[in-house]
Formats: sequence, structure tokens, C-alpha cells
Amino acid sequence: PVLDEFHPFYIALASILFDRERYTIAYNHIRSAIRLIDNIVESNLKLFKMGETYTHLKKQANATLNAMCGVLRAQTPSLSYLEFTRERLASIPSIDPTSRSIICAGYPNVGKSSMLNSLTNTAVDVQPYAFTTKSLFVGHMDHGEDGQKWQVIDTPGILDHSLSECNAIEMQSVTALVHLSAVVLFMIDVSAQCGYTVTQQVSLLSQLKPIFAKKPLVIALNKIDVIKPEKLDPAEQALIESLRIEYGACGIGSMSTLTGEGVTDVVNLACQALLTYQKQAAAAESSVIAADVLSKLHKATP
Repeated sequence: PVLDEFHPFYIALASILFDRERYTIAYNHIRSAIRLIDNIVESNLKLFKMGETYTHLKKQANATLNAMCGVLRAQTPSLSYLEFTRERLASIPSIDPTSRSIICAGYPNVGKSSMLNSLTNTAVDVQPYAFTTKSLFVGHMDHGEDGQKWQVIDTPGILDHSLSECNAIEMQSVTALVHLSAVVLFMIDVSAQCGYTVTQQVSLLSQLKPIFAKKPLVIALNKIDVIKPEKLDPAEQALIESLRIEYGACGIGSMSTLTGEGVTDVVNLACQALLTYQKQAAAAESSVIAADVLSKLHKATP
């Protein structure tokens, strides 16, 4: 495919999975080879019409085929690289950038894949060690009285460092957070079984805030079956309380993906946050359009 015709999300994701410049060069080489083969066919058709015997036609056919194969042999490196990119593109899940979506984000092993499995019919591998998820996974669920289809996207874990230090696995998560119009469900493991403290997880949230700036955000305190938020250390309780103050009752919820406790409430918070955000964005856009139209009108008085 021509990458420039894709949605920005897919263009950015393709840039992570392979070298776009090399892909473009290989693509143009194949386009040139097609033109060369067409020229070979067109010029040899005239010679075929001039053939008088079967032997002459057979020699001409062999010469034409050899010329065409010679063009293709010269494109072996380009064809090999395009096959490599085809495999990489095939690994990208089918995500509709315009559909209502929930993006599960956070540190590795905080329960993002378990959340996806509990909400959809997918069966993402869940293991008690980090970076089990190495690519994006998507599932679908029905929500609301109208049975609206929602996408739930599981992203690889992100570590607390600058974006320039992110590897290819982490950059897939960052790409989804940047380009998809969705509500971000940032998951915090209050039990610290993921290998990172609550303080470290809140620090990651603060670092990623610029990415969340234009997206609704809901925080999910996961694994409350192990420990309740109110039983954490005083310093960690203070951090959780600061999040409650900052994001309000509609921006933070507690749950356990293992027992299912609170999962429905958190999903309702996330879906409502996106619907409210979309309504406000649509109203703001309508106001701008109305103001623009009124500024172009002139009332003439006879």
C-alpha cells in the first residue's frame, strides 16, 4: 500500500515497525520495474506480429521472457524487503481510529491484558512477568442502552523514562496514545506486584500527562483484592488522595480484574468520560463554525 494514504496512526505505527524511507525506495523500484516490463511487452508484441514461423515465435517468446525475468531479478532486494514489511503490516491489528475506544495504559504487568480479556472475547496471554504484551491487541464490546460498539485496546507496558529512550515495543503504546481519539484508562497496581511502587506508577502518569492533554483520562486502581487503597502506606495514600482531588470522583475508580469487583463501574466511568468529552468538543466546534459564519455576514440597510 501507499503509506501516505493511511491514517496518521497507521503511518506512525509503520514507522516504528520498519524503515519507511527504505520501504518507499523499494516501492518505487517495483513501480519502475512494472513500467519496464510493460515496455518490453509492448515492443516485443510488434516483433511477434512480424514472425513467420513457429521457431521464430518461440525464440522471440524466450527472449521476451528472459528480458522480463532479468528486470525482476534485479529487484530481488526490493522484493525481499517488501515481503518483510508485508509481514510486519500483517501483524498490526485492525483498529478503527474513528470508533469509540478505551486505551489501557500503564506499567508492565498492572493488569491491562486481564482487563481486555474480562471485557471482550479475546484471549490475550497473561503471565506474571513484565512485557508479556509486545504489540497492540484490540477487542470489542457492547456498551450502553443503544448497544454501541466500543474498542478496547491493550498496549504494551511503558517504563518511566524519556520518550527518546523508549524501545519499539513501548513506542507502539505511545503511538496509540497520541493518534487515537479515545479515553485513556491508566491502570495503577496498588499491590505493587507488578514490580513498581505506587509512587513510581504515579510518576509515570505525571510524565505522560502531555500525551493525555487532549484526551479524557480515567485512573483505575487495580488489584484491590490483594490490598485496599485505604490500607496503603500513608505516603502512598496521600498520592492516591491527590489523584482523587485532581481528577474527581468521575476520574478515578477501584477494581480487581481477577475477581471482577468494580470493573463495570470503572468501564462506565471511562465510557461516560469519552462521551462527555465528545459532546463538549462538538459543541465547541459548532460555536467556532457559527462565529466564523456570522463574521462573514453583512446586514445591508436600504
